[in-house]
Amino acid sequence: GVNVDDLILAIDEQSTQNMSLGDAVMRLRGPAGSQVSLTIERESEHFMIVLQRLAMTRIEGDYRAKEGQ
Repeated sequence: GVNVDDLILAIDEQSTQNMSLGDAVMRLRGPAGSQVSLTIERESEHFMIVLQRLAMTRIEGDYRAKEGQ
C-alpha cells in the first residue's frame, strides 16, 4: 500500500511533477472496481503499485470504503 511519507511520482504513468492537486484527485477517482497504478518513491526506491478503486461513503465528515469491500 501507500505510506504517509511516500511520494506519488506518477498516476497511470502520468507524471505528477507539475500536476495540480485537483488534477491528481481526478486521475485517482474512477468507477468502483477499476484499477489505478501509482509510481511511488519510498526512501529513494521507486516502484509501481496497482490499486483497485472502492466505492466510498461519507461518514461524519470523513470518507471511508463502503462496508464489505
